[in-house]
Amino acid sequence: MSDHHRLFRRYLEIDAASEELVRRAAPALIRELDGVVSNFYQHIRRHKEAMARFPGGEAQLARQEIFLRDWLRSLLDHGTQGDNASRQLQVGRVHLDAAINEELMVAGMNWLRGDLVALCHRVELPEDIDRHELAVNLSRLIDFNLALMLTSYWRSFQERAMRLDRLAMIGQFTSTINHELRNPLGVIGTSSFLLRQRLEASGADAQSFAHLDKIARSIDRANSIISGLLRLLRIEQPDRAKIGLRIFLDDLHADLPAEEGLVLELRLPEPAAFGMFDPVQIGQVIHNLVRNAREAMDGKGRILISASSDPTAAEFLVQDDGPGIPIEQRERIFDPLFTTKSFGTGLGLTLAKSIVDSHGGSLRLEDGLDGRGIGFRIRLPHYYGPVRD
Repeated sequence: MSDHHRLFRRYLEIDAASEELVRRAAPALIRELDGVVSNFYQHIRRHKEAMARFPGGEAQLARQEIFLRDWLRSLLDHGTQGDNASRQLQVGRVHLDAAINEELMVAGMNWLRGDLVALCHRVELPEDIDRHELAVNLSRLIDFNLALMLTSYWRSFQERAMRLDRLAMIGQFTSTINHELRNPLGVIGTSSFLLRQRLEASGADAQSFAHLDKIARSIDRANSIISGLLRLLRIEQPDRAKIGLRIFLDDLHADLPAEEGLVLELRLPEPAAFGMFDPVQIGQVIHNLVRNAREAMDGKGRILISASSDPTAAEFLVQDDGPGIPIEQRERIFDPLFTTKSFGTGLGLTLAKSIVDSHGGSLRLEDGLDGRGIGFRIRLPHYYGPVRD
């Protein structure tokens, strides 16, 4: 548990005894969760502003009911322990991705609080449980979870705002760079070509041609950086459709070139697993992650691509057992023009993250395979913007 979590617990006077009290009452409360969940979404339906946050309509609400029921069960069974706190941080990020504002988050938690406190006074409980004490402790747990969700929401909002500021600044310079540098790069390229022809005619030594090759590679890299910046600023809106994850991974695997010494594995999801995303754009993201892994692994190792889905989102995980990324550099890997390679533009991961962001999703760095390398988890919410049939 982090220091922030401990601080929240102290402020709210949550201790082991209060959580144990809620856990003892949990079986009786869980049996009544269907009514709590149903009432919550009736609140949503009564407010058109709230309903507007769910572009998938009733189909989305039906899936959200499954998620909410599971979340409440975890709250009652585990309180602030185990993975529950980190799960609340993820919920905050998901609310930001789905454009659900903090006003609705607070109102929603209070709708749940009212129904759960009412249950404390209505359901059959062990005789030694004080109903008022149970209601107070349950209310504190709800406040704890709300605090974590809001903290995560605003942290993610600030990170996204800072990133957009950086991209906006890059955008201001890109047009100028494109105009001012393309012409001189073209002149350098033409002059190098003419100089090569003269050197070939005069029988110049190999070292002279090696220098011309360096010039050509530098021109290509500069042009790639400019093109990458332009692509970063021209990402199209995703053409989202319902996609079967097994078929998508099979097609993706067929398009990935084999490379001697490298093992590329697929871990296929269950047949019903699906996602709602632009297959071309997300395919580009995964291709990029695989290419980065191959380049980092120097021709040998293992790469694993897996996929899964739940009622709210689809996930892809790309992991390798390569050398990994130093801890001090991990916070910068999505920054434009940052690279750990001696070659490359430093825009691949920035472009990948921008594509995932445009889907309302998240791209996060994780551990690699067998305690080595790195992994990237892509999470794509099912309902975020229009979906093509």
